Amino acid sequence: MRIQRSWVLCVLTIMVLVIAVHRAHAQSYPYPYPGNAPMVASYPGMPAPAPNGYQPTAYYDPTQGAAPQQFTGTAPMPMQGAPMQGAMANGEMMGQPWCPACGGYGCEQCTGAYDDDFDFRILHWLLPYGAGGCAAQRWYDFSAEWVTLQRDEIGEPTIFATEGVGGTPVLGTEQLNFSDRSGARISAAIQLGAGNNIEATWLGGFNWASQAEARSEDHQLYSIMSNYGSGPFLGYTDTDRAHVQRIEYSSELNSVELNFRQRWMGPNVRVQGSWLAGVRFIELAEDFRYLTFAPINPGEMNYLVGTINSMTGAQIGGDLWVCIVPGVHVGTELKLGIYGNHAMQRTVINAYSFVEPLVEREREDAVAFQGDFNVSLLWRITQNWTFKTSYMFLWADQVALASDNFNAGAPFVGGQRVSFIDNSSDVFYGGFTAGLEYMW
Repeated sequence: MRIQRSWVLCVLTIMVLVIAVHRAHAQSYPYPYPGNAPMVASYPGMPAPAPNGYQPTAYYDPTQGAAPQQFTGTAPMPMQGAPMQGAMANGEMMGQPWCPACGGYGCEQCTGAYDDDFDFRILHWLLPYGAGGCAAQRWYDFSAEWVTLQRDEIGEPTIFATEGVGGTPVLGTEQLNFSDRSGARISAAIQLGAGNNIEATWLGGFNWASQAEARSEDHQLYSIMSNYGSGPFLGYTDTDRAHVQRIEYSSELNSVELNFRQRWMGPNVRVQGSWLAGVRFIELAEDFRYLTFAPINPGEMNYLVGTINSMTGAQIGGDLWVCIVPGVHVGTELKLGIYGNHAMQRTVINAYSFVEPLVEREREDAVAFQGDFNVSLLWRITQNWTFKTSYMFLWADQVALASDNFNAGAPFVGGQRVSFIDNSSDVFYGGFTAGLEYMW
C-alpha cells in the first residue's frame, strides 16, 4: 500500500539525517575563533598573553608607569634599540604574516591550514544551531507547513455499469483515486505561564477530485439502477443502452482546533514532552455525481448526492521529543477526540423523462471518533527559525461519505426508492509535511 511505502521512506530519511549529523560531529574539531590563539612573547618587553588566551584591548607595563596603549590590531613594533631582523622588517616573522584575527603569528585562519578542508566548511554551515544544548525547551510562536495528503480508500466498492446485460463490469468506484493533494497547517501559540500556552491550529485547503468513464460504441452500457439491465429487461430509457456513463467524486477537508498545552522536561534533558487538552471542529464535505447518456433511446440522467459532516468535540493528547544532538530533535505527537457529528445528505436527480428534478434530504446526529498522529524531525537553523518535517496520519469514523450515500433505487418507478443517510463510514489519510517554525 502506498501509505506503507511512504512510512518506510519517512523512517529511512530520519535515520540518514541522524547518521549525517553524527558523522559531521565525529569529523569536526575545534575551529579557532578570533582572539583565542595564545600569544607568544617574541622580543623583550612584549606583554605576556592574557591567561584565557585573549589579547586585551589595552595594556601597559606597571613597573615603568607607562600610559595604557590601545590595541589597534596592527603588528607590534620592537622596542627602541631592538634590531629588526629578517622578515620582521616587513611585519612578518619566520616567513608567516602577522595575523590581525588572533593577534599573533602563525594562526590557522591566516596560514590557510583549513583551506583544503572544503567538505568541513560546507558542513560547518549546515550543522544545526545548538545554543542551549539539549536542555533548550521545545517552543515556537508561529508555525506554517505545507502538507500533502492522500486518502487510503474511497468508500465501499460499487459497480455502476456493465458491458452488456449483467455483463463485464466497466465502471466502478475502484477506478477512482484520491491521490496526493496539497494543503496547509498553520499554528500559533501564546504563552500563559511557565511551560504552558494556548495553541490555535488550522489544517485544511485540501480538495480531492477524481472521475472515471466508460464508453460503448454499440450502446451496450447497463446501469446499477436496473440491476445492470435485468430488472426491467434492457433497463430504463434514461440510464440503459447507454453510449457513455461517468462517475465524478470530490471531497474537501478542513479542521480548526484550540488547545491548552503544558510542557515538561525529563530528568534526562534529552527527553521532554507535553500533554494537551482542547476542542476541535472538523468539516468533511463531499459530492458524488453519476451521469448517463443514452441517445439511442433517447435519454440521460444527472444524479448528484452531497454530504456534509460537521464534527465538534473535545480531544486530549501530547507529544514526546528526544534530542539527538543540540538543535536536532525527533518526536511524536498523538491526539484523540470524541465528537458529535451532525451529518447531512442531499440528493438531486435530473433525468430526460422528468418534468421536475427529484430532491431528497436527510440528516442525523451521531457520535464520531478521530485520531491525529505525527512523527516529526526538527532541525534548528538559527536562534529564531526551525525547520520541521513530519509524516502524519489522520483518521475519523462514523462519517457520511457521498459515494456510500448513493441510492440505487430507480427514481423512474414509484415505490422503488427509500431515502436514507449512511453515516457509518470511516476515512484514513496519510502524508508528509514540511515547513518552518518561528520563535521571537
